[in-house]
Amino acid sequence: PKNYSGHQVLRVIPKNSYHIRSLKTLREKYKLNFWSATIKINSSILIQVSPNQQTPVRRYLHDSFVPYVIVIFDLQQTIDRQYNDHKRTQVKHHSQFDVSSYHTFDEIIEYLSLLNDHENVNLIVIGNSTENRSLYVAEIKSNKAKDDRSAVFIECGIHAREWISPAACLFIINQLLNDPSLHELREQYVFYILPVLNPDGYEYTWTHDRLWRKTRSKPKGVERIYDSCIGVDLNRNFGYATARAGTHTSNQPCEETYIGMKPFSEPEARALRDFLTRLKANKTHILAMYISLHSYGQVWTYPYAHTIEEPRNKRKLDTLAKIGSSAISKVHNTYWTYGSAARAIYKASGVSFDWVFDEIGFNYSFAIEMRDRGLNGFVLPKSEIISAASETWQGIKTVLFYLLERNQDSLKPNENKLKLFKY
Repeated sequence: PKNYSGHQVLRVIPKNSYHIRSLKTLREKYKLNFWSATIKINSSILIQVSPNQQTPVRRYLHDSFVPYVIVIFDLQQTIDRQYNDHKRTQVKHHSQFDVSSYHTFDEIIEYLSLLNDHENVNLIVIGNSTENRSLYVAEIKSNKAKDDRSAVFIECGIHAREWISPAACLFIINQLLNDPSLHELREQYVFYILPVLNPDGYEYTWTHDRLWRKTRSKPKGVERIYDSCIGVDLNRNFGYATARAGTHTSNQPCEETYIGMKPFSEPEARALRDFLTRLKANKTHILAMYISLHSYGQVWTYPYAHTIEEPRNKRKLDTLAKIGSSAISKVHNTYWTYGSAARAIYKASGVSFDWVFDEIGFNYSFAIEMRDRGLNGFVLPKSEIISAASETWQGIKTVLFYLLERNQDSLKPNENKLKLFKY
């Protein structure tokens, strides 16, 4: 496995435009891995620094009057703690599954297969990954409910290293099946939950490189290739992807935000596209809400990511994002923000929730960046799984109940669907 021994993670909070310029220069000068893609005033930025870079980087920050703190003194030790916390256990019944731990892909599939026996669960394989791993969606609904329920789709694990995302999806499945207070939600909605959209990348984070982000596809006709040049950023591979400057989207295969050879070049993206297209064509459900779970940053975002143009129902999206993020922040008294993705985080094209919003026509589409705000980043410890997952679910639940209280008015199909603005 890739070893990060001696690597440190520094936390910087720029306070003015001079700090911003200094950090951008620093990133270019030393080709540093900034875990936070965007550099904004008062935002927490995590910078991964290898042992041989630490002295010059610290000197540069000191000379530039940019304050910093070391939040991870040895990245490999932090990663090892996550691996060591993992205990392989044989589960005979889905109720025994430990949602307070991180799990390998095989363990997740084992758990999902046990759910097949549950009367309210229908397990659907929507396709296969590059390395032929099955992409499972759990359909959860009450048998007594009416047929024309509103559909809620929750997508997790699009970026391999964001372990808290699949863990949150598994927590939500567990809650939907076991929490009696959710009876009304199960009656009124049908849930489609995809715990790991990028299983090859996710498995690779367990076996080779904890901080891997992309898929594991190789360019056709290339025999030998650097490992960093393998794979595509799955969340840049949906429709209308374009590597425009300033969009945190790259057409270079060795970059973490590589868009791929063309939109939907990746089988995982195609599988999700085709499943959602069939769901739309069936017209069985009102397509109420699509949610893409990520880490990290504690921000609830809505379309668009690829442009600062406002979406068709911006006021409603903004209201729901405010309600959801506020509900999350109250659970553990944490700080959350909300807004359109392009403004609240950064511009990026080819992202799943933009494409789903316009082309499939979900009334509401969100991407939620879960905790934290820049202490552990992608390596959130096991001890925070339940807190992170439960607060996120509280936000989602609150929004869904809010829509029910509004007598479903907001869940009616949107006939005035605008086509996505194209470059």
